[in-house]
Amino acid sequence: MPRAPLRRRSTAASRPTAVLHVGVLVLAVIVGCGDQTGVAEGGVAERGVAGGGVAGGGDDAGPVAAPSGAELPVVAPARTPAPDAVGTDLSPAGRAAQDSPSVLVRAAGGLWVCYVAWTGSADRLELRSLADWGVEPLVLVESTTRMLGTAAAEDGAGTAHLVWSEQDGEGWSLRGLTLGPDLDGGAAPGAASPPVTLVPSAGAHHLDPILVAGDDGRLLLAWQRLDVTGTAILGRVFDPVHGWSATARLSGPVASAWEPDACATPDGGWALVWDGAVDGDYDVSLARIAVGADGAPRAASRRRVVASPRFEVHASVAAAGERLYVAWSEGPADWGREGSHNQLERTLHGQRTIRVAAVEGDRVAPLAVALTAGMPAALAANCEQPRLHVDGGGNLVALFRGLPLPQEVQDPLNPVFQQQAAQTSGGKGWRTSIWFSYWSAFDGQRWSAGERHQQGVPGSEGRLDAPIARAALRGGGLAFAVVGDGREPETTTDRRGETLNVGALSWWKPVTGSPTRVSPGRLRKGSPVAALPVGEWTELAPERTDGTPSGRAELPAVGVSAQGTPLQLALGDLHRHTDLSRCSSSWDGPFTDAFRYALDVAPLQFLAVTDHFEHMAAYDRHRSASWVDAYDLPGRLVNLHAHERADAWTGHRNVISAGGPEPYIGYRKSYEPERDDARADEPAELWAALEDRDTEVLTIPHTPAGMLANSPIVFHWTRFQPRFDRLVELWQGYRGGSEDAAAPRSIPGLMPKRYVTPNLRRGMHFGFVAGSDHQSADGAFAGAWVERLDRAGVFEALHARRTFAATTRLSLWASWGGHALGQSALAAPGLHAFEVQVDGLGRVIERIELIVDGELVTARPVGRSRAAESFELELPVGGERFAYARVVFSDGELAWSSPIRL
Repeated sequence: MPRAPLRRRSTAASRPTAVLHVGVLVLAVIVGCGDQTGVAEGGVAERGVAGGGVAGGGDDAGPVAAPSGAELPVVAPARTPAPDAVGTDLSPAGRAAQDSPSVLVRAAGGLWVCYVAWTGSADRLELRSLADWGVEPLVLVESTTRMLGTAAAEDGAGTAHLVWSEQDGEGWSLRGLTLGPDLDGGAAPGAASPPVTLVPSAGAHHLDPILVAGDDGRLLLAWQRLDVTGTAILGRVFDPVHGWSATARLSGPVASAWEPDACATPDGGWALVWDGAVDGDYDVSLARIAVGADGAPRAASRRRVVASPRFEVHASVAAAGERLYVAWSEGPADWGREGSHNQLERTLHGQRTIRVAAVEGDRVAPLAVALTAGMPAALAANCEQPRLHVDGGGNLVALFRGLPLPQEVQDPLNPVFQQQAAQTSGGKGWRTSIWFSYWSAFDGQRWSAGERHQQGVPGSEGRLDAPIARAALRGGGLAFAVVGDGREPETTTDRRGETLNVGALSWWKPVTGSPTRVSPGRLRKGSPVAALPVGEWTELAPERTDGTPSGRAELPAVGVSAQGTPLQLALGDLHRHTDLSRCSSSWDGPFTDAFRYALDVAPLQFLAVTDHFEHMAAYDRHRSASWVDAYDLPGRLVNLHAHERADAWTGHRNVISAGGPEPYIGYRKSYEPERDDARADEPAELWAALEDRDTEVLTIPHTPAGMLANSPIVFHWTRFQPRFDRLVELWQGYRGGSEDAAAPRSIPGLMPKRYVTPNLRRGMHFGFVAGSDHQSADGAFAGAWVERLDRAGVFEALHARRTFAATTRLSLWASWGGHALGQSALAAPGLHAFEVQVDGLGRVIERIELIVDGELVTARPVGRSRAAESFELELPVGGERFAYARVVFSDGELAWSSPIRL
């Protein structure tokens, strides 16, 4: 079989490894990422990684106890800058970013990490040995598009399989390659096959692959498929004799399934877990996977491990003989349905915790001791995304993400951080930008990591959804890989000389200056333990087959027509953040939370994630753009490339692109040449940088009246640019309305001239939208009347201002003299009918108000959920007027049509 061309990068001498003694478990942390400086060609077999074992002994080495009372050494990965292998100056540190790791354990003893590396110009698949982490990686594949996610496992014949997601036209395919039997006792990975397409896109998006070896040597490949019908977990089986099977659907009939995880079971099959929503309520499901007569996987049973009204996601599974252990993240009930009156317990990301249960047959029981028992309270309320493993001694190991980050890895109980964790100014919880991976093990009596409850994993400091990969070692224990970007808390000294953390308050710069990196390590098995104790057994809940993912009323099937062109309604959000926006990162959650909300809960037809560009390093931008493309489903959910530009010189604007990633325009004190397309300290420079792009990019001032009373951050209406400022955010779910000082639910205490109405009177013209901003959900909707539901269609509607703003879901159309909402047009003097059509989707309309030239001229009572009303408005000779409708519902919710100016 021909070998794939491999590129090696030369490296400095490999650094020593460090062993963290932790009582009955040993954490072997590989340190030193290697300074990559060159590129060479060659095959894997000829250029295998040099030998050398992981520090601390062989794979089956027993536990090493720390001396009583001894300090436990922790060595974090070195982060010295080095030039990228292909000569790209990857700002700011000049090194390729690494992400999406998977761990490959080979029968001959090799331990490898596969990951996606971004060079600044391309994604590529790299392979690296745990045994000698400082040696250069092997470059297996370089993509011409984008790559996300990796999976790795060895089959019973000794062939290793690597799988990843890769952008493929309008969809994402699963691609794969194989490595022959490893050589030299695991020091060389074997010959690589050319990459092949395992699962073609066919317009769908195949994401989040996992690959698990069964006890009989077969492999289960499972992944998430997204298309216009919804999301599902699919699978294939690889048999060393017969090859790959056909694809089978493994999740149930409900069109919502996310984040699969699996483990092998003693019967030669697998246990598969995922989470999914019915009527917006996420539960964790479990299926027993067997191999059918045709060689394809089949779900022998499907049950719900947990079926409460709370938000249960990020499931993980591990097996100990016939017993399974399942862990998941738990959030509040009614997740994502906060509404337009802030209810922080229902926001997209508030407090999270981890639950663990045992499953035997059709019974489930909680562990006798919760993972959070013994944690600091702040961490127990802010931990999630568990990964489980049962080691060779029967101990249950959990790796997970959590905050607040201790100031030093050695001191997770640092009182300064406990004090900071109680901060509630401006919102709920400590708005830190640093998450960390931790581990702890349960021996049947307590969760512990040596003499502590949990231990931080060096090299894992970074974003919330940084992945954790793990794989069982042949003799027990596990190898793992974590992802971090080197972000560290910033400190200052108070008047008493005490060190205080101020990182949460330093909002307006990137969260890190270091590249995203993968750091591997091992946990050796602990002392043998008996079966772990559990609480009361109950029956697993049946799988849901009724309901829909969202449980929300469908939008009207019949649209409207503008100048003879049929239009359909789309509801969206043009102002969502993730944890990359450091000003409120612990409130907003990762990208997947935004996509879950948009697909399964709201639901939305278009979405723009508008993270602050000044908070993002170069790789953050690249990864964000990859996720936006991965979840762009024309006809179901249109994901727009966007960011927020937030400075006091030009005001806060969301920048929306018609197609691919939009230009990033920097400004004073935040401009970085390697990251930003052009500097724009003053409005004239901003518009000059966007010259001739007014049909490709639009900008949306947000909270134009101001964010709160006495705030120095305001939008300067004198710098309004109609070519690009096609819309303004009239309503924001987080802060309130900017319509007028006297209007309902407006942000109080602001200067009257800064509200929207006075500036419409000055002759400015723009459309209205609503946006969420931070922490809020289900309380701000941008309505757009589109010709078709794809990026071009949504952008055209936004640019044409065929929009409305609303605090709730509804349908709203308005026209004046035949001119659609948002238009500015010439019309003959005289009377022209202002037509309004409203469908409250079941919500009762109290009245429809007509606002003309900024004044309320009439309020017509309705008292039902649908209305079609007509108002006669006169346009005087030589005159100019603007008018819009304001809809008031009986429960106080509001909607505004974009102004029409004649």
